[in-house]
Amino acid sequence: MYNTFISVVGIIPDSTYVLKSVLSKTHKVLKESFQDFEIILVNNGLSYDFDNALTGLEDIYSHIRVLNLSKSIDSNNAIVAGLDHANGDYIIVMDMDVFPELIAELYQKTQENNDVVYVRFRDRKMPFLKKSIFKLFYYIMDKYSDIQIDFNMSDTRIISRRALNSILRVREKMRYMKGIYSFVGYRTSFIEINSPVGNSSKRSPSYSQLLTTAISAITSFTDIAHKLLLYVFFASLIFCVGASVNAMSVKFLGFDIFGNPTPNVPG
Repeated sequence: MYNTFISVVGIIPDSTYVLKSVLSKTHKVLKESFQDFEIILVNNGLSYDFDNALTGLEDIYSHIRVLNLSKSIDSNNAIVAGLDHANGDYIIVMDMDVFPELIAELYQKTQENNDVVYVRFRDRKMPFLKKSIFKLFYYIMDKYSDIQIDFNMSDTRIISRRALNSILRVREKMRYMKGIYSFVGYRTSFIEINSPVGNSSKRSPSYSQLLTTAISAITSFTDIAHKLLLYVFFASLIFCVGASVNAMSVKFLGFDIFGNPTPNVPG
């Protein structure tokens, strides 16, 4: 058993069955492996009765804190709300679709001088269109930013306290957490698993939400926007100079910059 205080942070899923199953497994692993722990559940706008949802799991209550958000928000920001309340020496951000049995293995990996350890899928399973869009986004991030983001990484990871303190200092209005985990620069590793089989318990973000997050990430971590504005500025400057030279050529020489004579206008 490890003499470490562990915080587990996760967003409450839509399915009460998944919630009970994950909590039961998570509590079992934490109780067997760590001397002290807490589970912080973020209620991101769900309205079902939490107490009834946990019927039969009363022995877990003392380790659970529920953070009720007033409305549904972006999942990145919901996770940040949970991280703000975490007290552990190590903090696990847990995707409810990834097996809680990995908690002890994630912690063991941190003992190899890693501050962030994430769960990596051998093959990320998603619809073809969404996968193509994701690959384009990751290509842009890889080519035009200084951060390294693994296409096959999941949302589940363990973070040391010192890494989390640095992460929480990066206060962005719209957060792209995978980018921030890399941005803070702490030593990172991963454990690899097969992709979960079956339907996800999470509410899948809409394409508009994905687009908003992608634009925020690209503008926050790449210099594409600055380069684009610079190109627009120089193009506008060249156009203005060309228009001025053309006007002077027509007025004093009688032909435009392309050598076309200006017709005489009676008057």
